[in-house]
Amino acid sequence: MTKILYSLENSNAIVIGLDTENTETNIIIPETITIDNIMYTVISIGDNAFDNTLIESINIPKTVTKIGINAFYNSKLKSITFADDSLLTSIGINAFYITFIESINIPKTVTKIGNSACSYSKLKSITFANDSLLTSIEDNVFSYTLIESINIPKTVTSIGINAFFNSKLNSITYADNSELTLIDKYAFANTFIESINIPKTVTKIGSSAFVSYRLKTITFEDDSLLTLIEDSAFENTFIESIDIPKNVLNIGSYAFYKCKMLKHVYFKGDKPTLGENAFSKIGSFFKPTIGHFEAHNKTWDGTKVIDDLYFGFSLYIKVAFFLLFPLLIFIITKLNLSNIVKIPLYVFSIIFLILLVFYN
Repeated sequence: MTKILYSLENSNAIVIGLDTENTETNIIIPETITIDNIMYTVISIGDNAFDNTLIESINIPKTVTKIGINAFYNSKLKSITFADDSLLTSIGINAFYITFIESINIPKTVTKIGNSACSYSKLKSITFANDSLLTSIEDNVFSYTLIESINIPKTVTSIGINAFFNSKLNSITYADNSELTLIDKYAFANTFIESINIPKTVTKIGSSAFVSYRLKTITFEDDSLLTLIEDSAFENTFIESIDIPKNVLNIGSYAFYKCKMLKHVYFKGDKPTLGENAFSKIGSFFKPTIGHFEAHNKTWDGTKVIDDLYFGFSLYIKVAFFLLFPLLIFIITKLNLSNIVKIPLYVFSIIFLILLVFYN
């Protein structure tokens, strides 16, 4: 027999846990309870209500509007079912942290999912209703999960810090007419995403938001409102080309640092302010082409960006080696070494020189 404990407030009941004698692992929460001939409506699952318990499944009635902080933290929960006409509005911080849930359907009435709500769980699939009212995806919500794909509801305006960090995410789509404005720090860092389209409403991409060796393609919707690309936003990615939207005013330090496959960068607007090493060490054996387009009846020479970046520290290293190369050969020649040793040294020096010439 299930023995659920409640806290009573006026005509409402809040689930606060299980009786110590409870042996059930499949829990069904009723819409109402009656105590001393008084009926109470169950409106929420309280903080820590089922944390560290052995429950494996739970049915939540439509009357529950809130799931509290740590509600199922570190429990054995595998399955959660909401009533079709659920009135749930919020899921608390760490609510399903370190659980065994593999899939979840979020009721359309939910407007907030708290920080780290599903982090470190076994979550593979999450579904939102087409008319979902969710307003934000908070920090760390899906970090370290097994989730592979997600469709972001129209009403979501921000994706928080580390939201999908180190997850298995490989596909992300947005509902039509997305209202998203912010992709925060590390939001999609170290995921399996290879291609992503940024909604036109996004104005800011946070630091290291897409740091990943797997990202190859990024596109921005027409008339993008993006103004800021923060530090290291796309550092170390495998993108091959990118069109910088016309409204971008600032590109942070190391934003595209070490993007070894990046060959083409086009600026659709006026020259943005560039942070330190914003495009340093991009490309490998192909020097990138920095293009420019007419904007506001003005143009600027986008190729000047390459001059600013390439004729810097890396060029000094090359010049120094060219000047020292004859000296190196002279030293090898004068060393009291056998030809068996000298010849490989000559060959290595020449190969290194050739690589240095072609490497950007």
